[in-house]
This record gives sequence, structure tokens and C-alpha cells, in this order.
Amino acid sequence: MCVDDANSLLVAQLARSRLDPTHLIVHITTPSRAPAFERLDADIITTPHALAAATVDSHPAPRASTHHSNENA
Repeated sequence: MCVDDANSLLVAQLARSRLDPTHLIVHITTPSRAPAFERLDADIITTPHALAAATVDSHPAPRASTHHSNENA
């Protein structure tokens, strides 16, 4: 397990056991490590998902144009 995922797991375990949150969200870099976090009933964000969401949010889909430049040609 990479250091970031190990730290996230430790923090998630501490949060779940000491703070009893109603919602727990964790970021992991290695999606294959998700089962360890799922056992904590955590919502998981992986780096690829975070990058995809950021890309979609920063690059909205173009709107369809209703103007046709060759109408009167």
C-alpha cells in the first residue's frame, strides 16, 4: 500500500472509531485498495475519478449552435 493510501486508511479508521461520523469520504490513489476502505463504510474517491470530475467541471460541453452560417448562400 502506498504511503498516501496507508495514511488515508489510518485517518479513516481513527475517524470512524473516535468521531463516529455520519459520512466518511476518503481519497485513495490505488483503486485496488478500495475494499479496505469499503469495510469502514467510506465513500471512496480515486485519483482517476477526481481527475475526470475536475476535467468535466472545468471543460463544460459546448452548447449546440442554432445559427447556420450557410443559410442564405
